[in-house]
Amino acid sequence: MFFVDLNNSSGGRTVDMSNMSNKLLPCIVYNSPYNSPSRGVDYSGGTAEHKRASTMPSQGSLFTNFEDIQLTDEERVYLNAASLGDVGIVRQSLEEKGASLNVNCLDYMGRNALHLAIDSEKLYIIEMLLDNLSFNCIEEALLHAISKEDQKIVKIIIEHPTFIAGEDRFKRSGVNEAFFRTEEKSQFPPDITPLILAASYNNHEIVQMFLSRNHRIEKPHPIYCKCTDCVIKQNYDSLKRSRSRLNAYRALSSPAYMALSSPDPIMTTFELRQEMMKLAENEYHGLVVKCMDFACELMDLCRGTQEVEAVLSEGTDSIIEGSRDLLARLKMAIRYQEKKV
Repeated sequence: MFFVDLNNSSGGRTVDMSNMSNKLLPCIVYNSPYNSPSRGVDYSGGTAEHKRASTMPSQGSLFTNFEDIQLTDEERVYLNAASLGDVGIVRQSLEEKGASLNVNCLDYMGRNALHLAIDSEKLYIIEMLLDNLSFNCIEEALLHAISKEDQKIVKIIIEHPTFIAGEDRFKRSGVNEAFFRTEEKSQFPPDITPLILAASYNNHEIVQMFLSRNHRIEKPHPIYCKCTDCVIKQNYDSLKRSRSRLNAYRALSSPAYMALSSPDPIMTTFELRQEMMKLAENEYHGLVVKCMDFACELMDLCRGTQEVEAVLSEGTDSIIEGSRDLLARLKMAIRYQEKKV
């Protein structure tokens, strides 16, 4: 019989795991970092019924709420063991996985077992999980390892046969277009690739790992590009397109990426700088014209001299010879060079 205390000492709740194999070693877990009340997780009232699909928000939501995910007792023990680096329990859970244990399950913060094992830096557990988890979970954990700048774990993941096979399968099927992903369980934006994330952290060693595997960062098309791909992305989600462009330029301007990917880094910096300055100038110039047009349209709505005087003198307290300066707003426009032909 296997007992695990999943609550604090005041709770005293004990879970009977006798349905699991008697090969499991007796273990009692008290206030681990994973299930500690201070971390804000509530594992009470767990049920064997999986409701992950119904508890996830609908497509298009801005934030994902992982707190509604309900885990079975076996899944809580499994995730807790991955967090603590308990090799025996993780191995037993993987060997006896069934209807009550989804090896790809997530905790209340959206972390899978591999994510937790990376935090505990237990390499043997990481190797075991790489053999059993889905490619999506492995890819998510890889991004987490890159964000921790853990070169050793990143190397283990990208050289593992499961990751290599999954990466090749996605490339062949064409599903690897990050922009159109709608997976809401990810803690990273869908357009963030491992190389973009590594370049954003300016980590030379990790960037070199992906460059040696023929990964590249594609330069975004011009902002007003009318090619089929850009039009589809703009119509699909203009905000996501703008964000993906910003993420791409942030990675392209990484010194580590430019130094390792360009045959002439100095020329690359010159060209990239001019391109980004032009982009910023064009974007803000459009906003300037928009403001100018609005001011002119307001003036066009005036139906007589009195309304023109009211608009030009609105909001001014300038007093000339006991009366309001009716030309104060006009003088301000001249001073700011606000003119349109």
